Amino acid sequence: MDSQSPEFGNSRGVLDPITSAIKETLIRQQPPT
Repeated sequence: MDSQSPEFGNSRGVLDPITSAIKETLIRQQPPT
């Protein structure tokens, strides 16, 4: 179970940039207000 802890933390670090990219794409798709 201990080895899963660091993996989870790594996943979070990889998800952060992905979420940022998705947010940017959504903002770009939406017309400027």
